Amino acid sequence: MYYCIVKSSISTVSVRSSHSNRPNLYDAVVPALESRRSVRSFRQKRSRSQPLHTSSIHVEEYSDGTESTNRVPSMLISSDDSIEQFSLSSSSKETTDSGVTFSGHDSRLIMAKAICANVALLADDLPFSTGDFINVLDSTSHAALWFGMCADRTGWFLASHVTIIDPSAPSEWQNNPGFSHEMRQLRKRVLHELLITEKDYVTLLHNVVVGFVEQCRRHKELFSAALVESIFGNIEKLAVLHAKLLSELESAVDRKNPENSALADVFLRNSTNFEIYSDYCNNRMISCAILGKMLEDTRYVHFFEACRLLRGMPRLNLESFLLSPVQRMCRYPIQLRELLKATPVLHPDRKDLEKALVAMKGIASRVDRRVNRLESIQKLIKWQQNVIGFRGPNLIENNCRLLHFGEVSGKCFAKSALQWSKTVHLVLFDQSMVVCKKIVKKNECVFKERFSLSAARFADVTDGKDGPHAFQITTQNRSYIFNCKDADAKSEWLEKLRTRPSPNPPTVNEMRFALLSLKHR
Repeated sequence: MYYCIVKSSISTVSVRSSHSNRPNLYDAVVPALESRRSVRSFRQKRSRSQPLHTSSIHVEEYSDGTESTNRVPSMLISSDDSIEQFSLSSSSKETTDSGVTFSGHDSRLIMAKAICANVALLADDLPFSTGDFINVLDSTSHAALWFGMCADRTGWFLASHVTIIDPSAPSEWQNNPGFSHEMRQLRKRVLHELLITEKDYVTLLHNVVVGFVEQCRRHKELFSAALVESIFGNIEKLAVLHAKLLSELESAVDRKNPENSALADVFLRNSTNFEIYSDYCNNRMISCAILGKMLEDTRYVHFFEACRLLRGMPRLNLESFLLSPVQRMCRYPIQLRELLKATPVLHPDRKDLEKALVAMKGIASRVDRRVNRLESIQKLIKWQQNVIGFRGPNLIENNCRLLHFGEVSGKCFAKSALQWSKTVHLVLFDQSMVVCKKIVKKNECVFKERFSLSAARFADVTDGKDGPHAFQITTQNRSYIFNCKDADAKSEWLEKLRTRPSPNPPTVNEMRFALLSLKHR
């Protein structure tokens, strides 16, 4: 991957209009704006994208030496997401209000941390909160008013609202004996692995999008729009997310001393964006089922192989490429855990790294739970389809999980009158109970009846006239007594009834994913 050079040329523009022309709103808050007015009276009119300084803003060129097919093309990364490292050049040394001096030939990115919030009173002001990090792009136009970037916005702010982070100044944590040479080298290696694997992943996503998704869309005689979506899911969104993530990781790296880099905040800022992995992972079952059938047709086999060869990708099938996002999502917590082990307690990235590890583990856990939930819904649908003579609404309308099943001896009473007494196959779902007759020779179940557990009551029955190892379930119109084969089986039934989850029926999307994946199997 390599960066292109971007230079900005600045021209002198007319002087900002007098403050006397401002709306009366500002006159009402004169005390709060006094310091800012004194600064802005010296400022010239400028746009937010063109700070008033004569230094050029460069994007450093970098090449990893890989072949052109493995580079991350710019078409996937917008200007806001490009991997940039800004540098400011000046002919003399500048001393900031915080007392930190930067030499004119120093091309490092000037970073600052907000010591108080900056409220955007004008359209070209930069809003930020206490503790936010700001890239200072112009600190020369005026000593008290700087231009910078925070998150995805640029604007002007008071220099007194921030403190400069000088990477060259030795800090307490850097001189700490706990950050030994061995630990520095270990942290450097872990960071290197994190960045290299992220670059490889971004390259892979780009190759899949350009080499497979776009090619499939071009050949409409082979692929409909719905088929392309079913095969690839939202992988294009993943490509955009990780191009942005890689850009931010690259920008956060301390090139001179990589072990001093603080990358955890990048994961914290993007943590909510990783939720899109749920949809991708849920679609995997559909994708696998469709690809399994398609690869029985030699036309598709040759087509996918041609796509792979054109992108110069490894000798793997499409199924393996589409599995990579699932594997990558599981790898982040592992890499962050290794990075945390190589980070001393006083390192400025330590606390954020702990938070980032918790966040990424939480995301991976939520994605895993959603995938397991979808698999449970599929099992429920398949079970219903295999029951002979099933009646009533579909189970997935208010159930999402099969909890327990087994053979029991049952009795049913309606208004104290015995309705039936026989051995049945009892199946417990999270919100319903289904009674079936098991045909052992054919391994089939015949539907008998079902009842909701939403208003049902259950109780342990003491051994006596109702037989041993019994429990009772009472609904609005009927009462059931079930006898288990032993005390352990009875305890398991009662435990499952007591701990069944609260109502959480499948969503429309979950039903759609589950039904589609079963349809294509």
